Amino acid sequence: MTKRKADWGQMGGGATAPERVAEQDQAPVAAKEKTAAAAKPEAVETAAPEAAAADAELVALLVRMHPDVHEELRQLAHDERVPMSRLVLRGLDLLFKQGGQHSLKLLTGEDVWAKPARKRRKRAAA
Repeated sequence: MTKRKADWGQMGGGATAPERVAEQDQAPVAAKEKTAAAAKPEAVETAAPEAAAADAELVALLVRMHPDVHEELRQLAHDERVPMSRLVLRGLDLLFKQGGQHSLKLLTGEDVWAKPARKRRKRAAA
């Protein structure tokens, strides 16, 4: 037997390579199963089930734009106190109207041109 083909039992304290691999594999699998079971809640309660259902129906879209365009959009959203996504939807609404297609209000029931209701902050008692 050459030096490279030495018996695995002599190198690792008596256990052969397959035995060591089996021991190493069993511990992480058991830990993963426990973690996966703990990570899966049976029922998730949300404060607003309607909002969760509405979000589940939305589709995310990645838009790449020049940094200067992004800055203009960000500033406009800040000035109007609306999310940037609402401004993008307004642009799509204009594009659809220009092309003779249905408006977003007709398609989704949401008026992207309406000002969102502002949340009022409660003042701390003096």
